[in-house]
Amino acid sequence: MFERWDPLRGGLLARNPHFKVWTPDRPDGFADQITVQLLRPKAQIDAIEDGAADIAVFDGPTQYAGRLRAQYGARLHADPAPGTAYAFLNVHAPPFDDVRVRRALNYAIDRGRVAELIGTRENNKPACQLLPPGFQGYTPSCPFTADPNPAGTWTSPDLAKARRLVAASGTRGMKVEFWGAHPFEPFGRHFRTVLRAIGYRASVRTFPYLSLIEENSAGEPRPRPQLGLWFWSANSLATFTYLRALVSCSGGINLSRFCNPQIDARMAQAARTRGPEAIDLWRQVETSLEAEAPTVPIVNWFNTTLTSERVGNYQAHPLRGALLEQLWIK
Repeated sequence: MFERWDPLRGGLLARNPHFKVWTPDRPDGFADQITVQLLRPKAQIDAIEDGAADIAVFDGPTQYAGRLRAQYGARLHADPAPGTAYAFLNVHAPPFDDVRVRRALNYAIDRGRVAELIGTRENNKPACQLLPPGFQGYTPSCPFTADPNPAGTWTSPDLAKARRLVAASGTRGMKVEFWGAHPFEPFGRHFRTVLRAIGYRASVRTFPYLSLIEENSAGEPRPRPQLGLWFWSANSLATFTYLRALVSCSGGINLSRFCNPQIDARMAQAARTRGPEAIDLWRQVETSLEAEAPTVPIVNWFNTTLTSERVGNYQAHPLRGALLEQLWIK
């Protein structure tokens, strides 16, 4: 429990005397108290290396992951985060009102390069699916790659197939503008390069802060760009909750403006079903979303944690990361 807490500096966690799991014979290696300091990633790493801290928790990608893995090996823990970085495609705005163009961009994007732009390969894993690993119904699948394989992994872009799809759509030469926020400007530049490579007159528009929810605080509708960058992270492992927000007709974060009543009905049916039948229904939903391609899923990311030499029994929660109370100290 928290004995004290400062939202800017941290605080102190201590055993809760009313929590019956903690008995007098609890092994000595488990902590009686945990001091929490809120520090930037570099300061956390320095504290571990100086012996002043036992665990450093990085929420999301960190540029230090590659070096830390090389230097500390298994002491760097990479825990899958339940989220996906993706580009939304406005299915009501040309050229993305044509499913062939949406599929073309999915084939053309270099997911490996984007993974490096927003972190490192240690932090990010190329993904072709909006649903992250660990959710009910998730089965690795990637039709949008050169030489698709049974493992369902992305290998490399297929520009030739993308160009053929664009040519068939008759949209070559159209203007396309990618929207994003300043911290992710390299991401937008990569999309601009890819869009130009498959035949569009592409540009990037960046903002200090970008909010694209349907209405602002005054109830006024926001602009609806052709495509842009979004990150979506789950607060539960409920497949229906995760996908409904992004791609259902009533989705509150449906930036693609995609609506397919048949897919919505299948999602609702899957949410009411249990067991293997539910898993099969969610797989059908995923297959249908791949066919319609309202988004360009790009990467799933990992949260990384560095532990000192004294720490053992590292465990992580699928949503909340390191379980501090489960650590023991030599």
